[in-house]
Amino acid sequence: MGISAESAVAGTLTKARDSVRPEARPEGRRLELVVEPFHRKIVEGEIVRIGSHPSNDVVVDDPRVSLFHCRIELSGDRWVVRDEGSRGGTVLDGVTVRDADLVVPTSHLGIGGTTIRITVLDGAEPATLPPLRAAGQKSAGKR
Repeated sequence: MGISAESAVAGTLTKARDSVRPEARPEGRRLELVVEPFHRKIVEGEIVRIGSHPSNDVVVDDPRVSLFHCRIELSGDRWVVRDEGSRGGTVLDGVTVRDADLVVPTSHLGIGGTTIRITVLDGAEPATLPPLRAAGQKSAGKR
């Protein structure tokens, strides 16, 4: 099941919406995307489109992110990042790329001034992830 959410943090992910067709959601093909450090979204399917245009699967509110910046797609048994001709380029784990394989299980994608941590999930969410919170927000139980 996809997630739709409005981010409470300006300048990060402002809108994440699920636009992957249900028939394109094979079981066990899930990615976790965290627009660091504030917003987490788990997506299912074989293609995830990322950019500043509202029709993308992951919409990033960053003036340096192109309308249709990049996509992540399943190619055989591996996940591939493809730059969609963006002006600023796409950086995967510190290297500017046009097409590159994701490092499993976790990679870092840089677009504009935004970093997105991508984790390939194998059917279940990792149990060790801490809850995400906005800068300055205290963790539950801490003062």
